[in-house]
Amino acid sequence: MKTETIKVLLIDDDEDDYILTRELLSEVKVGKYALDWAPSYEEGLGVIARGDHDVCLVDYHLGEHTGVQLIREARQSGLTTPMILLTGQGNHEVDVEAMEAGAIGYLVKDETPTARLERTIRYAVQLNTEHSRAEEAIGAYAQKHSVVAEIGRLALIGTELKELFAEAVTLVERTLGVEYCEVLELLPDGDALILRAGVGWKEEYPVGQATVSAAKESQSGFTLLSDEPVIVEDLRTETRFSGPPLLHDHGVVSGMTVIIRGRERAYGILGAHTASARGFTTDDVNFLRSVANVLAEAIGRKQAEEALRIEREYFGHIISAAPTVIVGITPEGATNFVNQAIRQVAGYEPEELMGRDWWRVLYPGEEYRQVEQLFKDFEQSGVVNYEMTLTSKGGEKRCVSWNSVNRLNEHGELVEIIGIGNDVTDRKRAVVDLALFRQLMDQSNDGIFVINASTSELSDVNETACRQFGYARAELLRLRVIDINTELATIAAWEEHRQTLESVGSMVLVFNGRRKDCSTFPIEISLRYVSLNDQHYVLAVTRDITERARLLSELKSERTRLVDIFTHAPAFIASLLGPDHIFEIANTCFYDLVGGQRDIIGMSACDAFPELEGQGFFELLDNVYATGVPFVGTEMPVEFADGAGVPRELRYINFIYQPQADAEGTVSSIICHGVDVTEQVLSRHRLEETENQLRQSQKLESVGMLAGGIAHDFNNLLTVITGYSDLTLRRLHKADPLARNVEEIAKAAEGAASLTRQLLAFSRKQVLQPKVLDLNSVIANIERMLGRLVGEDMELRTSPGVGLGQVQADPGQIEQVIVNLVVNARDAMPKGGKITIETANIYLDEEYARRHIAVQPGWYAMLAVTDTGYGMDAETQRQIFEPFFTTKEQGKGTGLGLSTVYGIVKQSGGNIWVYSEVGVGTTFKIYLPAVDEQATEPDAAAVRPESVAGTETILLAEDEEMVRNLARESLKMHGYTVLEAANAGEALSICQQHEGPIHLLLTDVVMPRMSGRELAEQLAGLRPGVRVLYMSGYPDQSIVHHGLLDGDIAFIGKPFTPDALVLKVVEVLQQNVSSSQSLERINSSTPDGSKDKRISYRMNEMDEIVSVSKR
Repeated sequence: MKTETIKVLLIDDDEDDYILTRELLSEVKVGKYALDWAPSYEEGLGVIARGDHDVCLVDYHLGEHTGVQLIREARQSGLTTPMILLTGQGNHEVDVEAMEAGAIGYLVKDETPTARLERTIRYAVQLNTEHSRAEEAIGAYAQKHSVVAEIGRLALIGTELKELFAEAVTLVERTLGVEYCEVLELLPDGDALILRAGVGWKEEYPVGQATVSAAKESQSGFTLLSDEPVIVEDLRTETRFSGPPLLHDHGVVSGMTVIIRGRERAYGILGAHTASARGFTTDDVNFLRSVANVLAEAIGRKQAEEALRIEREYFGHIISAAPTVIVGITPEGATNFVNQAIRQVAGYEPEELMGRDWWRVLYPGEEYRQVEQLFKDFEQSGVVNYEMTLTSKGGEKRCVSWNSVNRLNEHGELVEIIGIGNDVTDRKRAVVDLALFRQLMDQSNDGIFVINASTSELSDVNETACRQFGYARAELLRLRVIDINTELATIAAWEEHRQTLESVGSMVLVFNGRRKDCSTFPIEISLRYVSLNDQHYVLAVTRDITERARLLSELKSERTRLVDIFTHAPAFIASLLGPDHIFEIANTCFYDLVGGQRDIIGMSACDAFPELEGQGFFELLDNVYATGVPFVGTEMPVEFADGAGVPRELRYINFIYQPQADAEGTVSSIICHGVDVTEQVLSRHRLEETENQLRQSQKLESVGMLAGGIAHDFNNLLTVITGYSDLTLRRLHKADPLARNVEEIAKAAEGAASLTRQLLAFSRKQVLQPKVLDLNSVIANIERMLGRLVGEDMELRTSPGVGLGQVQADPGQIEQVIVNLVVNARDAMPKGGKITIETANIYLDEEYARRHIAVQPGWYAMLAVTDTGYGMDAETQRQIFEPFFTTKEQGKGTGLGLSTVYGIVKQSGGNIWVYSEVGVGTTFKIYLPAVDEQATEPDAAAVRPESVAGTETILLAEDEEMVRNLARESLKMHGYTVLEAANAGEALSICQQHEGPIHLLLTDVVMPRMSGRELAEQLAGLRPGVRVLYMSGYPDQSIVHHGLLDGDIAFIGKPFTPDALVLKVVEVLQQNVSSSQSLERINSSTPDGSKDKRISYRMNEMDEIVSVSKR
């Protein structure tokens, strides 16, 4: 540049642009500019060729040519004048093309302020000057300016700043011959600078992360504050500031830093450093400043471009996102631009309409005829408002309201029509719909109210509402809700409901409405809370339910009646829904059946009654639901549990599962209804049991009559046979052949006696002499004997109950019961097995007693005998206690074993039950009533018969001569004096005639004309001190009641052996209680069930229990 005035050449075919550029340059305050104008491509090339100008501004449009072509041709011709391309739209591709052609820069005409124009011109001039100097200079100058130019070139072609910085520091490092170079950017807070590019630095200081302080104590901070280049000859002796860790860690000694300037504040620092002492020339400083200036320009350019991009994007987004259609149309109808809103209105993408005839695409057919009139309006007015119906891409008609503005050129000619359109189709439809809505609203059968939520004022009503309340519409609209509603008669009441409605959104209420004539009527009100334009309303739909209320009242009464019938129906009823059988409803009778009020509604049948699993009812329900076929059950057993899961009593029910079908005929639910027939079934069972017991009693009575009929005489005969057999054996030597024969006679007699006792036992005709017993002790006493009975191939196990209650029974008979049951169990297990004898305390409650007619409620001692044999079927169990019934082979059983057990248990006041499963085993359970007394202790050891030497006198009364002779001989053998009498009369006569004492009356119970009991009573008057011993094979009711001896009666049963008779006589004579005293007590007592304590002995020969009673 030869003078301070910068000569500028403008090559532009538009004179207006020349005038505008001249005005812009005239506004520059610093420096002078001389502007020349070349109006054409050819003239411009000629002027440039003269070399009179410092810079050339070239317009892009130059007639048939472009400014890029001019720049390329000038550069090809060797012209060096810096050229700046002027464009109208800022097309990046054009700008890059211009740079490649040789332009120094480019400017957008309408977006270039004076300052930027001036700066760009100066930059171009300066760049050109620097370039010229570089060409003229030699050595380092040329290289430095070449580097600056290269950096400038990179900046001009739009190189990204990161790459530009990296290239710049590399070139500076290479040009200046330094080890380190960096670009530091001042952070927004101004406290630090961050490393943006660098060479030579360690990895510990990565680009984009390493920072240095911006305070004045650091070289970079000092440079920023001083606003001028800073040169450091030796950092080690520097006093103005201290080097940051970045420099010290690299051993930096010398260096220089310059400011990279920005628009409003410094961008940062450009620095170059060496690890050795070095001096930097002014040329070095200027070079570094030039690089910094180039970088500053590039940074400013990038920032400006970014700001422009953001601004364009901002307004572009606004236009694009605008809900209204914005379109630019040429006078010829071509679409210049259109925003995204067109998609919603017409269904076209903006790209589909660009360049196409706007009017013919959107307004085909009849609508296009309006366009000619529109163009007349456009020519006459700058702003035109109109409505037209366009046709969308899908063929839909949409009405759009347009506001159009004409854009004219400087000659007033129409250049472009800018249109802003709003789709009013929905609004127009809404007007029509509103009219239709009003018509429909008034024709509704329900009253409709629009209510101001805050005041309860009526904003709108329909005709039906007016008729409902008897008002004209104008009258009703002057009222509030509180004027026509009896329940909402105050603002406070309305406000309470309004708040509730606001929270829930909608509700349905039933109120009484008040008509104009003050009469009231029931109405159903559907309320909804509505907000519109910050105003809150309540939409109410009212329905006169007078008739419905009447019908509902009748229906409610009928329903109450039906529910009452259902609830209190004598049959149980329940409804189960779906395949899972969910309980819908159940009546009182059903709850009574299942055990009270249980929470079963909503539960499945299997969840409500898990105790029914395995009883078959769930399977029946599934089958009825699957097949639709009803099921009828008769006297089906069912066992429910209570709420705690404890099983309740077994019930019997008659019921039906009745499937219910839906409209399609598919089963949807099952009705279960029926009656509890437990009492009827149990009554029938009890009747059957009673009949069975009656038949059993009749059988026993028949056998008993037979047994009783023969027992007296038969036992007399057996007494003689056994007695004389015994006496004969005493006289025979054991080696005598006759001894064996006599023993067989005795054994046969013993078998006959045993058979007689069994007949008397099962017919309950035998004499029991009960004692208070501990069953555990009885079992323990005979356990060894039982072991011998069952043999070694069987396991005998006892399980005595702890704290077992006492019972009152004949110990000998109880032993007989146990023996018979164990033998029966043994015979049921021919291949061996296990027999278990157990005892336990059992409480049989009233419910058990109700189902077992022979049982009284209370505590019982249970005796159970269990085997693991082959068991019994139901038919066998029904006959098991019948006399002479046996399952054994011919000749191996009499059929009297279990009959005897049955008779003894029943005669002892107990009960016996059998439980058996074929292939599993059998259990016999005996329940004997528990008594609150202590068990009778056994007497001391009995006297041995051979040691007895009697001296007393005995009066013997026996009508059977053979028995009388045997008794006399047996007693005399032991020293007793015997007075014989064949009947009671003789006995009384002897008693009167005998002068000496009579110590004992031994009398048969059953004798002709006078019984032994009557004899003893009369004898007591004659000889008060005489003791009495009764004997009998079948005692009558004179001394036995219900099978039990009367209190304090001494008795010996026939048949007996001589030794047994002698021992019994000794026992009676040794008692301290006289027979007269006993008789007094007998005569004065009544059979009141008093408990006796008794002492027992066992006869070795007959295995018979002989008892002596003692109060």
